[in-house]
Order: sequence, then C-alpha cells, then structure tokens
Amino acid sequence: MNGLILKTERLLLCLPGGQQRAALQRLPHFPGWLGDEGQPEGYGCLAALCKNEPAGAMGLFSCTLGGRRLCGLYYGLLPAFWGRGLAAEGAARCLSYAFEALRSPFVVAPVPASDLPARRVAERLGMKIEGEQGGKLVYCLHAPGDTGTI
Repeated sequence: MNGLILKTERLLLCLPGGQQRAALQRLPHFPGWLGDEGQPEGYGCLAALCKNEPAGAMGLFSCTLGGRRLCGLYYGLLPAFWGRGLAAEGAARCLSYAFEALRSPFVVAPVPASDLPARRVAERLGMKIEGEQGGKLVYCLHAPGDTGTI
C-alpha cells in the first residue's frame, strides 16, 4: 500500500512499524503478514491505531476463490479493543477504499463459521454470505451498481 494512510473518526490505518508488528502478532486470528509484502499495488494489511496505540490490523488482500482473483477484506482487533465498534469502523473505511480507489466490483471476507463476532461485523457492514470455502463463510459486499455474483 506504499505509505497509504486511511483515517476514520477514531482510527489511523497505516503500515506498521516494528513495535506495532510485535504487538499485533498477539491478534487472535493474526493473518501471518503485515504491510504490503507480496501483495499487488493498493493491497496490504495495515496497523489499526487507536489514540496511537496498536488496536489491531485490517486491510485488503488479493485472494483466489473458485479460480478467480478477488479483493479480500481482513479485520482483527486485540481483545482490549473489542466491543467498541472499531472493527466495523475500520473495515468500512477499507471497503470504501476498495470501491473508490481500487474500483473493485465487490469485496469478500472469508470468516470462520465459528467466529460469531467477526460474522456480526461483516453483517453490520452489509455483507451477505455468498459461499463457503475451506470451512469459512464467504461474505461479500458489492460496489454500488454492481449486480454480479462472486
């Protein structure tokens, strides 16, 4: 994401520094990568900072589903930041970026079926289940005007 910074009312989403990386590795579902390593231009996992403190990680990743290259959404917060609406706030900003800057026709969020809080965030964002793969429910949100399916 080459220095990309996204802002919300309460969050700053930016490429993580060394100290932030260490804190974010404690995420319950740590994605295994932070930053934009190995991702196409405009994609990457950003540190979510709340009042300059690492709160979690979120961003967009390139993924393959059913043989198609798609734009995926990741969001995760450290337990101390759960229950405040921060995941939905940051993920909504990532969705806006995907639709406006990347011109993605839709964004998917693979969510473990057992992860009820993550499922509630996806539903709060207006995402609908459009499939299942590898034990994960595939939530999807289409850009305004997009009528296709994944």
